[in-house]
Amino acid sequence: MMNGDPPSYGSHMGNMVFTDSIRGLTKSMMQTGGYPSRKIRLASNNREKEIFDEKANLYSIIKTTNALEKAYSNDAISIDEYQSECSKLIGQFHTAKRITGINSAEEIKKFMNEYSLVCRAAEFRLLEVGIPDVGKNMAGDARIVSEVVAHFITLMDSLKLNMVAIDEIQPLFSQLMESLSRCSSSNFEDSGRLQNWLITLNSMKATDELNTDQSRQMLLDLENAYTSFHNSL
Repeated sequence: MMNGDPPSYGSHMGNMVFTDSIRGLTKSMMQTGGYPSRKIRLASNNREKEIFDEKANLYSIIKTTNALEKAYSNDAISIDEYQSECSKLIGQFHTAKRITGINSAEEIKKFMNEYSLVCRAAEFRLLEVGIPDVGKNMAGDARIVSEVVAHFITLMDSLKLNMVAIDEIQPLFSQLMESLSRCSSSNFEDSGRLQNWLITLNSMKATDELNTDQSRQMLLDLENAYTSFHNSL
């Protein structure tokens, strides 16, 4: 374990006795280079223990994503390994957000600051982009083009049916953008608008909803992007 890390506990971090606080332990470890000698139980009941486990899980996902991004950027793992693991971590991240109630990008950044998490690569991947960087190894594949078209249609139909909940729209948008990133025609006109929408959705809470103006604008941008995508093929 590196200096600055919180105690190891929870589904990702093993088991150990809780200290007086994650934050206090992190500070102590940074000062002493190890664990504090005095250990006391933090949780007074099972629910409190569960809350700390959930936060530890979120912490671990962010740290693991950061390490994965660095390994990928240094060519330490293959693109297939990276894509598979990153997709899992992004899914786990969204689940952890819902479980902990730490949903918005602002809340996640506050959580990272509170527990001394300096993970810029993970922040970019999880909060700003929301999909793996999968390169162009499948560029030109007709199957990918078909997949992109299907995601476009599903998303546009969902908006036409007044689906506006963020926890319903964001996964569909994320799937569209992930498919587009694997397509050689991903830099078509209006593609930047789609990326901006994904960033906006990632910054919102799962319980939020698109208002009428946002829903209509998103549908218009999707229809224009769909046409531009077809023209670029």
